Amino acid sequence: MLTDQIDFTNDCNLQYLQDLINSAIGWSWSWSINTGNHIAPNCKEYPVSFDSIKLGYTSPVFKVITYFSNRDSLARYIDSKNPGDCHINTYAVSSWIFTNTNPNKHTASNGKMYTIQNTSQWYTSSEFSVARYFSTLAGLRNYIDSHNIPQAIRSHQVDTSFSPQTYTTPNGKEYMIYKTDRWYMSYKLIKVRYFSTLSEIQNFIKTNNK
Repeated sequence: MLTDQIDFTNDCNLQYLQDLINSAIGWSWSWSINTGNHIAPNCKEYPVSFDSIKLGYTSPVFKVITYFSNRDSLARYIDSKNPGDCHINTYAVSSWIFTNTNPNKHTASNGKMYTIQNTSQWYTSSEFSVARYFSTLAGLRNYIDSHNIPQAIRSHQVDTSFSPQTYTTPNGKEYMIYKTDRWYMSYKLIKVRYFSTLSEIQNFIKTNNK
């Protein structure tokens, strides 16, 4: 609303207020809010919503509603839970740096947002799945960051001269294997991995699908 009012009135005082808000929360309102559906690598489609109070992205179909500071972080989280190769996604950046100057909120390294609760003796967060308490705010922040490492991303060029091969595991799952400038890989692997030979990635997949 503030941005719309500035556009209509060109009020320099409102612009100054917006700059202060942006500086305080580390948010650029020049970015457009994108609530279009996200398609995961396994082609599962997730609706996306933006909470203007929490200033975070989430999906209403999450079993546990979790908020992320930007859409890219939300997409990485969804994709890490839905590996596959029927839809290939790319990402904006490999990591985000958050200032975290707000004593009532912490944004983890992977963009996940936590509400901070301060009692007379302890710090905790309502977003913890298991209750945990810390004697210092720094201890709480460090714990959150250490348990929310940013998702690694695939950075490669696919070798188009190599025809992707389908490998069927003993339990019937199928993995499409690609050759890239960083060796062999499969989008269906949850963790980002590259293998120097075709047999090496096939053996890895077989070992993990007995």
